[in-house]
Amino acid sequence: MQLGRTKCTGISTNLISPFFQEQLAKRLIGVKFSLLIDGEEVVSLLELLLKSVCSRYMDPGGKPKTLSFVDFGTEFADETSTFLMKCKDKAAAQKGIVEVQKCCLILLKESVAQLEKRVPENLALFRNFTGLQPKKVLNQATRVPFSSRPLIKIRGPRQRGS
Repeated sequence: MQLGRTKCTGISTNLISPFFQEQLAKRLIGVKFSLLIDGEEVVSLLELLLKSVCSRYMDPGGKPKTLSFVDFGTEFADETSTFLMKCKDKAAAQKGIVEVQKCCLILLKESVAQLEKRVPENLALFRNFTGLQPKKVLNQATRVPFSSRPLIKIRGPRQRGS
């Protein structure tokens, strides 16, 4: 079985994405959180996310782990062992699991590539969010000048008459 762009997109869009959205929704129900953010905290969380995803398939030295040592998560491990127990032809089932692991590894690597591409260009923006903290905005001594506030630069130059 080959994993082309169409199959990969279909798997991630129709299988993986809804699963993780459902898991996230379950975790957020009843959880109190604030929309007040600290830019440095967002930056550290993004960097932690990147390290976390990388550590699933890379060893601490930065070398790729062998497929049997890649961390696909406990739920994946539980489902594969349940699947193996139910199958009569264990060798064929194991071969199928290895193929799925290879596809998942491709998705992991692509997610890291996307994170490495997108995170650095957004770090400066998130660092500037500290200027939007109520404590800084409401205090004249620590207030960030309007021209230096985040999102102003993203908007681009102001048009006359708008």
